[in-house]
Amino acid sequence: MSQAQATSTAHHQDFGRGTWSPPAGWLTRVAARLIDDLVQVVGTLPYVVGLVMLLGLQSSGATIYQSVDPGRQTDHVTVIAGLGLMGLGGILSLVIWIWNRVVHQGRTGQTIGKTAMRIVLVSTTTGKPVGAASALAREIAHLVDGVLCIGYLWPLWDVRKQTLADKVVGTMVTQVRPAQSDEATWVQRALG
Repeated sequence: MSQAQATSTAHHQDFGRGTWSPPAGWLTRVAARLIDDLVQVVGTLPYVVGLVMLLGLQSSGATIYQSVDPGRQTDHVTVIAGLGLMGLGGILSLVIWIWNRVVHQGRTGQTIGKTAMRIVLVSTTTGKPVGAASALAREIAHLVDGVLCIGYLWPLWDVRKQTLADKVVGTMVTQVRPAQSDEATWVQRALG
C-alpha cells in the first residue's frame, strides 16, 4: 500500500467519529433542528412572560410611560419586572443558541437535537468536529439558506446531502457510527 493510500484510508476512518459514515437523511436533520428549536424556545419563555405582563398592563389603560393611577407604584414595578424578564429572556435565548449551535456543536459535532437523532456535523476534509469558528460561520451561512429557502431543501437531491451552508463552510452531517451508539437515545426510547 502506498503512502497516499494509507493516508486516504486513515482519513476515511476518522469521518463521522471513526468511519466514513453515511450522510444523515433530510428528515433526520429536520427532526434534529426541531428539537434544537424547542430547546431555544425555553430561553424565550421569560421574554414571553415579560411581554404578557406589559401587554396586561397596557390593556388596563396604563402605558409604559403613564400609570392608570400615578400614585400606585405597582404599575412601575410591573413595567420594570416585565422589561427585566424580556431582557433576561433575550440574553438566555442568545446564551442557549451560542452554547448549543456554536460552542457545543463546534467541539463535539452535535447539538442537543443532533445527539437525540444520532447525527454529527463534521468537516468534509478531516472528518472531525469543525470547531466553534466554523460552526458559527455555518450558522451565518444558514441565514442565506433561510432567505433562499432552497438551501435547506438542497440535501434532498445532493449526493452528499449537504445544505448550501454545508458546501460553503466545508461540512457534512452524517449518521453516528452504529458501533458507537448501541444504546437507544431518549427520543428513541420515548417513541419506541
